[in-house]
Amino acid sequence: MKMAEETFYDESSAIFIAKKICNVMSVSEPEACWHGYGERRMAIMNEVHDIMIFADPLFCFYFIFFTAVDSISLIRHDIISGINRAKKEFSAFGIEVIIKLMTSLDPSEEIRIINDLTENGVSGMAVFPLDHPNVYALLNSLIEKGIAVITFNSPAPEVKSLCFIGQDHYKGGRTAAGLMCKILPKDARIGIIISSTKLSCHQQRLLGFQNKISETRPDIKIVGISENQDKKEDAFRITLEYCNKLPDLDGIYITGGGIAGVGSALDIIDDSENIHVICHDLTEGSIHLLQTQVVDFVLGQEPVNQGYLLIKTLFEYLVKNITPHKIIDIPVTISTDESYKKEEP
Repeated sequence: MKMAEETFYDESSAIFIAKKICNVMSVSEPEACWHGYGERRMAIMNEVHDIMIFADPLFCFYFIFFTAVDSISLIRHDIISGINRAKKEFSAFGIEVIIKLMTSLDPSEEIRIINDLTENGVSGMAVFPLDHPNVYALLNSLIEKGIAVITFNSPAPEVKSLCFIGQDHYKGGRTAAGLMCKILPKDARIGIIISSTKLSCHQQRLLGFQNKISETRPDIKIVGISENQDKKEDAFRITLEYCNKLPDLDGIYITGGGIAGVGSALDIIDDSENIHVICHDLTEGSIHLLQTQVVDFVLGQEPVNQGYLLIKTLFEYLVKNITPHKIIDIPVTISTDESYKKEEP
């Protein structure tokens, strides 16, 4: 193989060759059979291989999302799994992926992380944005500098992002309410635990839930709405408070993390089997509570696919100049105890 140090490649040259590879890999099957295709493809791949050995990564992608200390489990693991799957798929193009996790819902933490990362140069960024004007202003300033920014999981219309990848959370809240309406008795009472009003995704879930209840079952009364910051300890405390104040509580809806705390509280409450629970996100805790029939339904959001689409979308935009749809919708999935029931031997 010809040594790369004999030839100088700037970034524009590398991107040009990367685009050539995309063209080669996306040709139709009949074209792929023509004479010389294999040789041409191998020659281009060898050329790019030399570039990757002696040059910095072509594209550096940053992924920033929130995960509370006790709610990381499957949801974080699955998103990262999807990111790593895409990273491996596009590794020949020399992309670098850096993942940063926020440990709180403090906007200053997210702003600090974004500033620290962008000092080293970045081609694209996927962000779980907190609902705060300073976060929006910072992201818009990066976009004006030519950085490709994708928002995911929590939509932020104020940010002029390349696109949003995630669920319609309003629809998710309505779906949860529709399920609750089908299983609750007449004149039922529901307590709601919301992760945080600082996250638009949870605001939308709450609004969708409330609207669907009032439209479909006006006899159902929502007796309380409390924040738990995705913490299981707070979810445990709130659940006990609901049950102690209302011995005839019929349902609990939790919009985010902390479902393990709800389960622990119901475990020590008499007649808790009469309380119906619906939550979001398939985690180790929520799956266990499905299997033990503490939770009736879990609404999922395909985190592996979501993670994969983050890199794929940034990659296709920066390398192949493909502009994505403004909203890439992740469907709502519904799981019950039957979804994870172990088969009898």
